[in-house]
Amino acid sequence: MTSARIALVHTGGTIGSIGRDRLDLAWYLDTDETRSAEELLGALPELERIAEVRPVRYDTALSHALSPTGWLKLGTTVSALVDDPDVDGVVVTHGTNTLEESAYFLWLTTPPTKPVVVCGAMRPWSAVEAGARGIVSASTGSGVPTPAEAAALPNDSHRRSSTSGWSLPSP
Repeated sequence: MTSARIALVHTGGTIGSIGRDRLDLAWYLDTDETRSAEELLGALPELERIAEVRPVRYDTALSHALSPTGWLKLGTTVSALVDDPDVDGVVVTHGTNTLEESAYFLWLTTPPTKPVVVCGAMRPWSAVEAGARGIVSASTGSGVPTPAEAAALPNDSHRRSSTSGWSLPSP
């Protein structure tokens, strides 16, 4: 079985943040230290067992700073990746502050031919049980051939939308 070929667009947010130590769950933004998409993938060698994930260069920012111009740029980037025959799915890491808005925008503007998963984390990358789990979950989910769906994955949960509306897993 061939691994899914996933493009990772890292837009920033908590998922790539580095705290003072692994217990820093609150003041990690004060360090101004973050990881690039390449660094996130390099710290997750186990991901190679799930999918072939390639990083896509993208400007990072805190999600509350994302403007309509930023959404248009993100939409253009993701649409180009969806159109790429060498990509089976797209994972977008995103700050949780406006993750839902960006996921909805992508659902409205991206051709529904391949899975696009937006994931975030409520804890910095450096924390115990960090956001790495979100990228693993998103990469697994984005390889599933359900192009009419969009998904927003905070941490390790799975919530998908389809053309018929949101469907949430039972608690």
